[in-house]
Formats: sequence, structure tokens, C-alpha cells
Amino acid sequence: MRRNGSGVTDKTIKKWMSYLEEAYLISHLSRYSTKAKPALDYYYKVYDADVAFNSLEVFDNRYDLSHNLENIIFNELTYRGYHLSVFITGKGQEIDFIAEKNGKKYYIQAALSVAEEKVWQKEMRAFEGLSQIDRKILITTDTIDYSTSNVTHISLDRFLSLASLSEAY
Repeated sequence: MRRNGSGVTDKTIKKWMSYLEEAYLISHLSRYSTKAKPALDYYYKVYDADVAFNSLEVFDNRYDLSHNLENIIFNELTYRGYHLSVFITGKGQEIDFIAEKNGKKYYIQAALSVAEEKVWQKEMRAFEGLSQIDRKILITTDTIDYSTSNVTHISLDRFLSLASLSEAY
């Protein structure tokens, strides 16, 4: 906003964001890092209560479908009562969600598609360094099963029909 000459301060933006959150238009997730240990309070990701808000301002007629997918998953997990955070691995990789409920923890990556080898590698790389016993889930719009011995792949439509994440296993 400063580049556009508005002169808006960080404090003002934080205040505006808090108003949107109080009105239940947005929610934010703290990031958790294994290096920093506690949640990183200043750094967080913002999600819309309604994914239609993501399409209000579109650049070059391109919608950010990846963010919409992540937002749908966030809203669904929140509705189902999971405690969520974003996870930054020791290698600096971001895992979209850590979802915790009833003593169970799930590491979740979201991608529109992992049909391309480059994208599949990127999404799987985020899980590297996690314990073999950690529950790792990849959610995409793909109908082909990309599960590995370590990572469970779930299509978005199947994810939305599950009563809980434990049904994925």
C-alpha cells in the first residue's frame, strides 16, 4: 500500500484486519516452527469465511484456485472442530496445516493437482523430516490416487464427505 502512496501504517492495517476478524469475515492461522518452538505470533496466514471473497479482486482474469482450495480445507477443518496451525519444518518448508483433535495430529498439504512431477515433488518434500508414524495427508482435486507408503492422498470430494480425518486411514 505504501508503494501506491497511501501512507497506511502497519498499525492501521492490523486494526483493519482485527475489524474483519471481529465481523467473522476472515480468520488467521499462526505459524509454528520447530526452530522457534512457540507459535510465530507476527507471521500468520489469512483465510476468508467465504471463498467468494477471494474472487472479488482478480488480476489478469486469473483466479487463485490454489488459495481457494486451501481456504475450503481450512473452513471445513475449522467447522469440524480441529485446532489448526501452519507448520514450518526445520528445513524451512511450509506444511499447509497441522490439524489436531482428540489427541490425534495430522499434517496436511493442499494442491490443486500433483499430476506434474515437479508439483508432486514439491508437495512431498514438505513432509520430509517428519516421523514415519506422523499422519500425513495430501488433498488435491486429482481423482488418481497418489498415496505412498507414508502419505495418504485424498481427493477433495472424498475429504469433504469424510466425517473425520481418521477415516482416511
